[in-house]
Amino acid sequence: MITDISSHASHSGYGKENHLAIRATTELKKQGNAILSRGRILKWFGILSTVLIGAAALAPDALGIPLDLHPWVFLASIFWLFAFCAGLFDQ
Repeated sequence: MITDISSHASHSGYGKENHLAIRATTELKKQGNAILSRGRILKWFGILSTVLIGAAALAPDALGIPLDLHPWVFLASIFWLFAFCAGLFDQ
């Protein structure tokens, strides 16, 4: 009984491509760690504006919003919250 344990498949260099992909993603992560990047500023703007619009919708008298605008502020806050949850501020 003869068993041949050597592989006849050729090596395609697939491992080298993986190293390139890992190196490229590492470089992208280094570039994305800036303290004041555009995406981070946009994210914090979205969070703060959502909180402020939500506060205006829940307590419009505290912010001096006229009585005629209360329903519109509440409706706008619902749409704003939907846009925030849909990822409008994700960059």
